[in-house]
Amino acid sequence: KEDILVGYRWYDTKKVKPLFPFGYGLSYTEFEYGKAVLSADRMTASSSIRLSCTVKNTGRVAGKEIVQLYVGDEKCSVPRPLKELKGFRKISLQPGEEATVDFTVTPDMLKFFDDEKHEWRAESGKFKLYVGASSADIRSVAEFVYE
Repeated sequence: KEDILVGYRWYDTKKVKPLFPFGYGLSYTEFEYGKAVLSADRMTASSSIRLSCTVKNTGRVAGKEIVQLYVGDEKCSVPRPLKELKGFRKISLQPGEEATVDFTVTPDMLKFFDDEKHEWRAESGKFKLYVGASSADIRSVAEFVYE
């Protein structure tokens, strides 16, 4: 029954709230995420998009945060998870310190395996990029179109 919907992909797609979601972690401090900003609103098979997001340690002690990037296909011809982890960055910040985290989103990150054609492919359409502290703790969302 699970097929490709294993772990957090199942929980997200079926709207099940686990006690400890994928990527969950405790910290002695708090982090505030800024808005995700894209370098472009369209991507082609020969281009990429850069996503930037600021993260600030708003707590009173130094801490580390793992910023996670998930990609979601808005409409696909095959069943796909709501979102899939495609990258992460671990940062270390002092109290009050802010850093910009960058991800490069490539066409390969949008692909799925087509069982009928026996190949990896990406379909044109709208995609969402989710930035968060875990699969259930999404702090910012950005959209773009793949042509």
